[in-house]
Amino acid sequence: METLIAGLEKLNRADPSLEYYKTKQGEHVLSTCGEVHLEKCLKDLKDDYLDVQVGFSISDPIMPFKETCINKSVRDKVRKEKVEYE
Repeated sequence: METLIAGLEKLNRADPSLEYYKTKQGEHVLSTCGEVHLEKCLKDLKDDYLDVQVGFSISDPIMPFKETCINKSVRDKVRKEKVEYE
């Protein structure tokens, strides 16, 4: 486990867009910029940052859904600009 944690910390320092943290349940979570970035980070972790072959399991990625509220005038302006470009 110490080897895995050391590798995750090295990966975290090497990639500024990666966030790594440990949950209360003891899970080590990587927050990346999408699935492709996650796959690259996991490959780099296995190939470059772990000194020995460490076995670990990977859960399915969790994709948060984000939305925002805007007022009607902004929404109409965005729609108008979109129509002009098409």
